[in-house]
Amino acid sequence: MTVTQTNPQPDQKLWPWAAAFGAYLVLMTAAVGLGAYDGAHPLVIFATIVVTIGVFIAAYARIGAIRQFLDGLGPYGLALFHAWRIIPGLAFVYYGAQGWLPTEFTNPAGWGDFAVGVLALVLIFLPRTKLILGGFHLIGLVDLINAVSTGIPIALVDQPSMQALGVLPMGLIPIIGVPLSAAIHLIAFYQLTRRP
Repeated sequence: MTVTQTNPQPDQKLWPWAAAFGAYLVLMTAAVGLGAYDGAHPLVIFATIVVTIGVFIAAYARIGAIRQFLDGLGPYGLALFHAWRIIPGLAFVYYGAQGWLPTEFTNPAGWGDFAVGVLALVLIFLPRTKLILGGFHLIGLVDLINAVSTGIPIALVDQPSMQALGVLPMGLIPIIGVPLSAAIHLIAFYQLTRRP
């Protein structure tokens, strides 16, 4: 069965929320840049990820303009968003090769992100079925879970080895990229259950 996609309708009410999201990006970038997460306990970063996912999901559930926009993109449009993960994937591999992060973390996290980003681009050439889109979002979410569940134990045992994830530019990945990507996968799953 093919999943149809509707075009998002312009909604003036979306602009305040888009501005709020932009402010959030600036605030979190400043927080990482000013050292708020430099040397932070790994569970602080994990808590930030979980809380931010919750906030993104709540925004989708409670704010009509955001829900309308994301529903307009549909699970296919939300899948294409994940092409951005090619860049951090390659960055992780590079950091591991330089010894700036442990390869036990960077290899699965980096190559996993890279593969998900490439798969997002491959979707352009595939039918938009529930099976294909659901499979993509499942692979993408499992990759994020794997990266976090690999990184946290390493950081708990040897926190200095993971220090690069608390400063710019890599600190933006766990603080912004991971929760946003995870929330988008979860929203796409919800959309797939609601669409014929």
